[in-house]
Amino acid sequence: MSNENNFDDLDAAIRKMVVVGKWLDDLDNYGGSWLCDVQDAEDGSGDAILTFPDELVMLKGWKEGTVLNMEIEQRPTGNVLIITEKKDESI
Repeated sequence: MSNENNFDDLDAAIRKMVVVGKWLDDLDNYGGSWLCDVQDAEDGSGDAILTFPDELVMLKGWKEGTVLNMEIEQRPTGNVLIITEKKDESI
């Protein structure tokens, strides 16, 4: 294994540690919630585009093609969007 690969692995590990540290801070501050931007798709469909923070995507290990489940949960403080990764390979 070349030194370049070792540095790439080390860099990825350090970045993940930083993200996990940020996530733990967010967990303390926000109860494990993440704030995401929502934009109108602007195509007349009424659809929206939900943009996830890079840190969340890295921490969850989501890649292009990852299938997500979305549910709206009603809480006394208001509706909450719950997003989980779909584990079943059949879509």
